[in-house]
Amino acid sequence: MKFVTFRFEKDYSKFLNGYIKEGDEKYLYNINKWSKEAISQGVSPEEIVGIHRTALLTIPEKLPDIVLSSLEVLMTVMVNYGADYRRNLIIKKQQEELQKEILKAGKIQKSLLQTEIPSKEHLDVGVCDKPANQMSGDYYHFFENETAITVSLADVIGKGIPAALAMSMLKYGMQNAPDDVVSVSGMLSYLNKVVEENISDNMFITMFLGVYDKSNKVFTYSSAGHEIGFWYNALDNEYQDLYAKGLMLGIQEEVTYHEYQRSLSIGDFIVVLSDGVTETRIGDGFIERETLKELIYSFHELSAQDIADNVYKKLAELQNFKLYDDFTLIIIKRIA
Repeated sequence: MKFVTFRFEKDYSKFLNGYIKEGDEKYLYNINKWSKEAISQGVSPEEIVGIHRTALLTIPEKLPDIVLSSLEVLMTVMVNYGADYRRNLIIKKQQEELQKEILKAGKIQKSLLQTEIPSKEHLDVGVCDKPANQMSGDYYHFFENETAITVSLADVIGKGIPAALAMSMLKYGMQNAPDDVVSVSGMLSYLNKVVEENISDNMFITMFLGVYDKSNKVFTYSSAGHEIGFWYNALDNEYQDLYAKGLMLGIQEEVTYHEYQRSLSIGDFIVVLSDGVTETRIGDGFIERETLKELIYSFHELSAQDIADNVYKKLAELQNFKLYDDFTLIIIKRIA
């Protein structure tokens, strides 16, 4: 710092003397550049005052003692400001490093939780997933075999790195479930135990789990306190709620979940969503469910992906493109 301060003293003295003698604004421009460099080099406020005092002493004309005395007082005051300034620089650097780590963690989370959209042989599936921050608290997953297509959507009550870790654990639990867990209700009961045993007491998870049977065209689903979705009945041209009652994962050890069923005809579609969709802010409140249904219906003739994307765009416009919560919208449309 001594070398930097010495160089800054010479430059500052030159600019100050030049401006006092000539009044040319080019010296003010140079001082502006000088101040930016001083900040980047970490020169403290009290050092700036000291440099100014030293520069004043190089002026040929004698300065009144009162001026120098006032600078002594100012330097004393700036010592405290300088200490805060240095602390703020340290905090800023720590925050920048943390943001870099969170960004890396977000990329890792996306890689770990990625899933493949089912083929379009039986269902047309569209997903719009927009995290409110670098790391999402929503997790969706698909699994397809010869007989069925499984869809799940979970939402951690919480955000950030803890929520991301909880989602990774949930995916691991699903992939390593015992062979005797064969129903959607059984899977939720099993995952509830996993969450209750491994996640802190103040963190819970809501989850929707459904299975579409390719042979009989029946969609069987269950819910652990998750946001209620919709079923669009193409024949009657109406919506019905996908009502499902169940306790959130992790609240208590033993929980029995109920199963519900819907028979899907061609043109019918299922809407699965997180609370980031239903809590779209309009003025001082949230969007009404009927308004949301009407919005989805306005795009019902489009592909599943186009429905999801267009609904997101409209809802984002309503709240000035600011996400207050993680947004996940899944459309599952029967096409064959």
